[in-house]
Amino acid sequence: MSPRGSVHLAGGRIALADLGEWSELALDAEVTDDAVVLSRLEVRHGKGRASAFGALRGLAGPEAKLEGKLSASSLPLTSAGMELATVTLDATASGAYRDRTLEVELRVPHGLVRLRRGRRGTSSRSSRARTWWSGGPRSRRSSGARPGPGPGPRAAARSGRSRSTCTRSSRATSS
Repeated sequence: MSPRGSVHLAGGRIALADLGEWSELALDAEVTDDAVVLSRLEVRHGKGRASAFGALRGLAGPEAKLEGKLSASSLPLTSAGMELATVTLDATASGAYRDRTLEVELRVPHGLVRLRRGRRGTSSRSSRARTWWSGGPRSRRSSGARPGPGPGPRAAARSGRSRSTCTRSSRATSS
């Protein structure tokens, strides 16, 4: 028995305790014996928006191909009701699934991450802003981030690629 079917959702809304309220949720997806296709995922959070589409095709054969795209515009990232950063970016993904292993290459040609400055009453961990690049964390000073207008520092995301491998056990390696 293999899963098959499709889903269509328009005008959805979801609220998660730690992640806040997400609205204008739209989803179109289909699962067949040979493919998993996400033809549309759109969501709004605060003043920001995100959209994605992707597909893993060729599952009936020895190797399936992955392709996808993610876009975010002024999308706030929150935790426990506090905004940690705002992200604007475009990314594409490609890869392959074979031998129960998914290999993914993620390309981020441009992006912007605006970090929030710590406020009184926040934990010391959240008040020390750090920018995460594909190779690991870099402090604001060493990442080339510069102060910008508004409530937090501004850091232009570097163009780059990240290659990751995930197995069914959910372990990931990155190079």
